[in-house]
Amino acid sequence: MPSISLDHPVLARAPASLHSAASPASDMAAGRHQWFILRVRPRHEKSVSTTLQNLGYNTFLPLFVKRRTLGQRETRLPLFPGYVFWFCDPSRSASPPRLASVLECLHSNGEPSAVSNEEIHAIQTVAEKRIELEPCSYPQTGDTVRIVRGPLAGVTGKVIEAKDKSIRLVLSIETLQRSVTLEIDRTLVQTP
Repeated sequence: MPSISLDHPVLARAPASLHSAASPASDMAAGRHQWFILRVRPRHEKSVSTTLQNLGYNTFLPLFVKRRTLGQRETRLPLFPGYVFWFCDPSRSASPPRLASVLECLHSNGEPSAVSNEEIHAIQTVAEKRIELEPCSYPQTGDTVRIVRGPLAGVTGKVIEAKDKSIRLVLSIETLQRSVTLEIDRTLVQTP
């Protein structure tokens, strides 16, 4: 099974030959092919992705460029450390070849957890357009987060509402038993 490698970030899309005359979306809707998530040993994402591709599987490993301030060195790191997306035809076994670096295929209720094609397609599209990506935390309601960029960098608050692109934080003065809220872009915060 051939794979198509894209220059930035390193990834392989499901080849058109898997989709016959139907569109990728219709194949996915019909349940013919699915993306799954493999949990891999730390710092083994690239080697697992390459090995699986060499064995005829299709993988997706989105990378981002991390710039080091000293020496202006750039390093490509996995956008989702510890995970590789694996494309599989459900008629095949939903377990990848046994590799020492693959810890497990993520499951839910005893079944391999498929990732929605729309979620994978969104990240692939952004990566193909060479738009800079970087990982960010996924804060939930109740989490304490720290603002890491912008004019409020260093401020800590509690998430009271999480939306798609923003979160609402509450900042409190315990002694006064008073609080204020603000809404901020979720990419500016990080869980401590």
